[in-house]
Amino acid sequence: MLCEDQTGGFGEPAPVQKSSMVPENILESVTETLAYAEEVRTALLQFFAVAGDDPDALAELPPLLQARAYLVLSKTTTSLLSVQLRCTGVDPDEHPISKEFDRLSLCGEKLGRYQDWEKAPLRPSTRVNKRGAARVIGHALPQLTAEQRESLRDISRGNEARMRSFTDKRARKKRRQQGGGPSSSGDKSVRQAAEEFLQKAAKELVMCTNSDGVRGPLRILSDGEEHEQVEQET
Repeated sequence: MLCEDQTGGFGEPAPVQKSSMVPENILESVTETLAYAEEVRTALLQFFAVAGDDPDALAELPPLLQARAYLVLSKTTTSLLSVQLRCTGVDPDEHPISKEFDRLSLCGEKLGRYQDWEKAPLRPSTRVNKRGAARVIGHALPQLTAEQRESLRDISRGNEARMRSFTDKRARKKRRQQGGGPSSSGDKSVRQAAEEFLQKAAKELVMCTNSDGVRGPLRILSDGEEHEQVEQET
């Protein structure tokens, strides 16, 4: 492990001595752990060198970065102490240092929330809960048809693919009705009925020619016929 030399710094880690009593995989794990400890040692020396050359370097950082630096330093120190305790046969959870672990975890959670707030947009966007809205609509409108209730249930359950299929079917049906084609019930559309009425009226008013030379359903009445019609009306 890291051992402190007489000058107050960190000395080189002691090499791992091979022994026939220790399994090979254990020795490999210890060697890997020592390599990680050496990386931590190098980073700490760089950190202390910067802090020693410029004591105000941390104070010039933004508040969140400054808090993050102190948090990382505290976690590194407590982690090294925890490893040392385990190497000496002491459980860190039974040691007073365990309270510091809890404090650091709480500080890390608070700092994480502050960083999330800093990255959040200035004006948070509004999102509609489609499932909740579908349930509210289903309870508020009792006159819905069976198809509409089924579509709302699909939305509340998250069956968006089925809902899109239902919407596409309704759209195709509406386009067919607007295009003049027969609907599923066989009824004629308004446009088709209007066209048939105009065609029939054109035949009666334009195509028909009576013996008097007047086109359409009109004809010239004689004097006797006109007098007879007036008597019938009176």
